[in-house]
This record gives sequence, structure tokens and C-alpha cells, in this order.
Amino acid sequence: MNIKIPAILPQSDNSSTREEFQPLLPVFHKQFRVSSLSVARIEGAGGMEYVAELILNGNTHAEISTQLGIARSDLSAWIANQDSELYRAAMAASAEPLLDKAQAVLSGAGKTMPEVQIAKAIADLYLRRAAIRNSAYRDKAPLVRIDTSQAKPDLNFTIRVLQPLEQGKTYEHEG
Repeated sequence: MNIKIPAILPQSDNSSTREEFQPLLPVFHKQFRVSSLSVARIEGAGGMEYVAELILNGNTHAEISTQLGIARSDLSAWIANQDSELYRAAMAASAEPLLDKAQAVLSGAGKTMPEVQIAKAIADLYLRRAAIRNSAYRDKAPLVRIDTSQAKPDLNFTIRVLQPLEQGKTYEHEG
């Protein structure tokens, strides 16, 4: 089977043809393998709309795949194959429920130090997931430039030297 691929010759300023050229090849996106049983379960549940709704509620891929009874890798591969704007929008918007979960965990923390530490660790996990899903929730310190060319340093310090001169006596000297 012979497939002819069109080629684009680069244009040059001196209008001479060059023998070197790159063929114009089609761009293929890699399709990931997903089992037919997993595809049937996802599509049977409602497809991308169903997955996006669960994501908007703050569910993770692991929770969604457990609910559907499929492997997490199959769910992730199916989502990657869909290349859906709906999914990307749901991921960005799902940061809010994750922040709410973090707040609920911190509010329900006990009074003892171990309970508070465990609650903080869980809340940090939710906050990290929210930052991954929506870049607006990442910690970004603003860069502030301070002009120090006109400022004069105001240094005040005291040097204290303690020297034992005689046994049992010490003298202080400030300079």
C-alpha cells in the first residue's frame, strides 16, 4: 500500500528550489488502552457528564473508579482519550469542594495535639489537591522589589567583651 504524503518546500529568498524538505505528516495523539468492560460501565453511567459531575463534587479518580467498579488506570486512560473541555472545566471548578472538605476536617478536629496534627495533615492533602486542580489556589508569593539605592542603613549594635582579668572578677567593655 503506497501512501503519498504531501510535502511543503521551504521558500527561500533567492527563489531557488532546495532539495531538502520536510514532509507534512499528520499529527496523531496517542490513544490509551481501556478495557471494553470499563468503557461500557463509564458510558452506561452517563459518560463524561457523569464523571464531570462527580469531579465537581470533589471526588478523586480513585473514588470515581471504585464507584464504577473499574480500575483507576482505565478511568484515567478513558478521560485522556476523550480530551474533553468539560472535564478540564470540572477539574478547575472542583477546587472549591476540596477547600470545603479541608475546612470541615479542620473544624471537626479534636482538642488533643495528635488529633489536630492528623486533621492538619488531611486538610493539607485536600489543599494540595485543590492547588493541583486549579492553579489559582497555589501559593505564590508576589515578587516585591525594594529600591535600596536611596536608603541609608541604620545599624546599631553593641559589642560586649567579657575578659577574666583577675580570678573571680570580670569586666564589661562596651564599644
